[in-house]
Amino acid sequence: MLTSHPKDFVPIFALVPMGFITFSLPTVPHPQKQLAYNTSKAGVVKLTQTLGTEWIDRGVKVNCISPGIVDTPLIRSQELQPLVQRWLADIPAGRLAQPTDLQAAVVYLASEASDYMTGHNLVIEGGQSLW
Repeated sequence: MLTSHPKDFVPIFALVPMGFITFSLPTVPHPQKQLAYNTSKAGVVKLTQTLGTEWIDRGVKVNCISPGIVDTPLIRSQELQPLVQRWLADIPAGRLAQPTDLQAAVVYLASEASDYMTGHNLVIEGGQSLW
C-alpha cells in the first residue's frame, strides 16, 4: 500500500505475486539540476518498455507509474514553499498529487483489468508534463 513517505516515490521494483512488475517514478520538478535523477528515471521507463516486451511471453507484465509531485511532509517544509508555489503554477490541475491519486493505478496494474497492458508508463501528474 502506498503511504505519503517520500521513499515510496523513488523508483521501486516490486514483483507482485500475480506476475506483474511495477516501477514508480515521480515526475521531475524544476528548477533543480538533477542530471543523475533524470537519467535514471528515463532509464527505468526504457527498462519498463524493454522488459514489457521480453517478459510478456513468460506471463509477466511490466509497467511503471510516473506520479507528479506528491504532497508529503517533506514537500510541506518551510524551505520548499517557494518551489512548491512555482510547481503549483506548472500543474494544470492546480494541486499536488495525493497518495490516494496513485492507489487506484496500482490496484489497476495488479488486477486482471490490465491483462493486455505491458511496457507502459502511466503518468499521473495533473497535466504537469503537458505544458
